[in-house]
Amino acid sequence: MNTEISNYRSLFPHTGNLVYMNHASVSPLSSRVTKAIQDFLVRRSVTEVDVYPGFTESVQKARQVLGNLIHASARDIAFQTNTSEGLNLLANGIKWKRGDRIILFSRDFPAVTQTFAKLIKEGVHLDMIREREGHIETDDILRAMKPTTQLVCLSHVQFLNGFRLNLEEIGRLCNERGIIFAVDAIQSAGVIPIDVKKMKIDFLSCGGQKWLMGPMGTGFVFVSEELRTMLNQAYVGWLSVESPWTFFDLNQRLAKDARRYEPGTLNAMGIVGLTESVSLLLEIGVKNIEKQVTSLNQYLLKGMAAYGVRPAFAYEDNDLSGIVSFIISEPDLIAAKLKEQNIIVSAREKYLRISPHFYNTTDEMDHLLKTLKEIDYKIKYEKSKAFFPFPLKQEPKV
Repeated sequence: MNTEISNYRSLFPHTGNLVYMNHASVSPLSSRVTKAIQDFLVRRSVTEVDVYPGFTESVQKARQVLGNLIHASARDIAFQTNTSEGLNLLANGIKWKRGDRIILFSRDFPAVTQTFAKLIKEGVHLDMIREREGHIETDDILRAMKPTTQLVCLSHVQFLNGFRLNLEEIGRLCNERGIIFAVDAIQSAGVIPIDVKKMKIDFLSCGGQKWLMGPMGTGFVFVSEELRTMLNQAYVGWLSVESPWTFFDLNQRLAKDARRYEPGTLNAMGIVGLTESVSLLLEIGVKNIEKQVTSLNQYLLKGMAAYGVRPAFAYEDNDLSGIVSFIISEPDLIAAKLKEQNIIVSAREKYLRISPHFYNTTDEMDHLLKTLKEIDYKIKYEKSKAFFPFPLKQEPKV
């Protein structure tokens, strides 16, 4: 591990008893995050209680921090509770016409696919891209583009196998054809650099509980200035307008910035925690985090190959993200057995999915590999006993 990065490992108290490599599901909170939340709770319950005036400044700081993370203006950031809520803002905001088309990946996470599947009833056609040996090919996306394609919405990193899309290429194709480009960044933001301008992303939605290492129930969207003028806003509240404290002016326009998508009181405690967690990632540097995590996953791939365990697909360096998955029999059982040994990974479909973050170490990888081999041996031994309930060879009587 990079010496500078290793200094941050002490911020995660769970490392004293757990080998945690399930960040693609939910991340542990650092001691900085829990302290920020505890301090906020003291203010809410003991000292100030009405923290609203000061919290307005905290929200603006949070927008700036998230903007820095994805190279966007704070004006383009709005808070949501999760990725799905953010994507629904887009699905309900586009003025769909019968015959419009959307390009999706057939095995994407349901936050993407289910959100837009409901539009089929309105006569919108979904063009589903299929994978090729674990990859999503940009050429397949290009071939699916039609004159009536209004939207391409894809996850930056695929939740099952960790395949990383080339967003810059896809964004360029969409931009050249006037197609809205939307990204689910929940499996990439915080561990892979994102530049919404360079990648020509129009809309991005992301929850905070995974690689951003923030509280559950926190998330945000990026909505470009141009797209904001195009979306029909389904929900409006008292905070959506230019001057919320002018209570009785019902002729106000919606806020020009993305604040218009925040109709009411925000999850203050969650946003305080998310600001702290993302600030930590920015302090370390997302490029440094990417280098550390992909290095760990390269190490794991080599170790698994030595044990004869097949990866989900032939990972190349430019495919690597925070997730690597392996084809293994009974992944649910294996994950449960690993948990008994205080090693936390996950089973998804036919895969054992492993997702380390920057503070994990090669020593933990070695421990995982060694324990996995022992578990595999024990499972096979127990199965052999069940198959042969009698001794294979009778010992001679004396």
